[in-house]
Amino acid sequence: MNGMMTAQHKDLPEISEILAQAFMQEEFWCWAIQAQHLTADVQKKKLKQLFKIQSEKYSLPFNSAYLLDNKQGAALWTPPNQWQLNLLQEVLLLPHFIKIVGLKQLFSVLKVIHQIQAYHPTTPHYYLQVIGVLPQAQGKGYSSQLLKPVLDLCDQQGHAAYLETATPNNISLYRHFGFEILNILDDLPNGAPVLYTMWREPQRVLF
Repeated sequence: MNGMMTAQHKDLPEISEILAQAFMQEEFWCWAIQAQHLTADVQKKKLKQLFKIQSEKYSLPFNSAYLLDNKQGAALWTPPNQWQLNLLQEVLLLPHFIKIVGLKQLFSVLKVIHQIQAYHPTTPHYYLQVIGVLPQAQGKGYSSQLLKPVLDLCDQQGHAAYLETATPNNISLYRHFGFEILNILDDLPNGAPVLYTMWREPQRVLF
């Protein structure tokens, strides 16, 4: 069985590539970047920019970006109380975000993200920002290999875990690891897809 390693800044190109390929058909970010109007190459380029920024701002600073040893999958986590950027960080991020979603789509996307964040729990938790496996490697248990080590850490530390997904087919996987649906956001504005928020209480550690 392959292992999982903590990613470093040098791994950014591989992380971005893996996640971009994994998310080419994912509904939320396809909506955000209006993928139906883009060529596949442009769509992939925008997704790579997105996941590069997400890695740099939310996961790498906390040593919580992970990469499978065989480079087939990656996951970006954020540790407790670190998921929100401060105002200055958000302002500095804005030009990059405009390049990704476009100025025309910017305010629609920000409005939806703000509404999603209003449901974000305040209880300290590990936040699964994103997880992805290369399309040709899906169905081989790699997502489980990316989830289990961090969820084991949650249990050891007594922390909950939280995620959001716009892919209903993934819900059964998350439930297998103890997540339950917290909210179904089926009234997001501007044509955004339905989003499911999921929460996992820490499990009892058996010694």
